[in-house]
Amino acid sequence: MKLTAVERQLLDPGFRRVYAPAGALPLPPQETPRLAGLRRGQRVTPETVKVLRQPPARLAPVGEADLIRLMKAAGVGRPSTYADVLQELVKREYASLTAGELEPTARGRAVAAFLVSAYPEVFDLGYSARLEAELDELARGQRTYAEVVAALWQRLDKRTSQAGGV
Repeated sequence: MKLTAVERQLLDPGFRRVYAPAGALPLPPQETPRLAGLRRGQRVTPETVKVLRQPPARLAPVGEADLIRLMKAAGVGRPSTYADVLQELVKREYASLTAGELEPTARGRAVAAFLVSAYPEVFDLGYSARLEAELDELARGQRTYAEVVAALWQRLDKRTSQAGGV
């Protein structure tokens, strides 16, 4: 893992010795720079590690309304299916619902991890939107059921054989 450290050192406080503009941070006490003894590329062992990143968005808790807005913006689902999708996530114990917020369960995280590794294209929002467009074409009579299902199954069957037969 590669880490980058940056340190700023105030060499001359200038007018800030006598005047601090509104909202300005107070001048730090003069101290020896902590990174002064290091050279570029030097290996160091950290004393502590603090994780600053949040979990990936798809696994973070999200409000029901926010999830519906995200689905709508991505072109995934229909207004008539949004409530069913949320109910299925809870019913199958992929997520728990507390105070209007969905949070992935351990089961949901495990299933998502497996499915994303085995079928990455299925979890691409563009894929879901394209599939829904194909289903719309089917509804308008521009494609046949056999064409849509055969294309979908061909993609999934290829992945299933690569994943070791799910």
